[in-house]
Amino acid sequence: MFAVRLWLICLIGFLGACAPKYSAPQAKNGLLDIRTWDFDKNTTLALDGEWEFYWQNFLKENPDLPTDTTYYIQVPSSWTRHKIKQQRLAGKG
Repeated sequence: MFAVRLWLICLIGFLGACAPKYSAPQAKNGLLDIRTWDFDKNTTLALDGEWEFYWQNFLKENPDLPTDTTYYIQVPSSWTRHKIKQQRLAGKG
């Protein structure tokens, strides 16, 4: 009886590993393509990925920033792990 249970557990684990994995879209270069995302089946979408990051700039006040101030960081992550112009970013900014 124990062998049958063990066999069933292994079979279920194997079949579960073979199931197709559907991954959510992630942002790349500041863009998130959600054209194929089914919001009826998946009501929420994590905003993970590579997003534009403007260090010490508030875009509402500076909508025409030059492109050399655009950086990309991985979200979720802490920006204090990143460097801009060889300088590690502070916790505030």
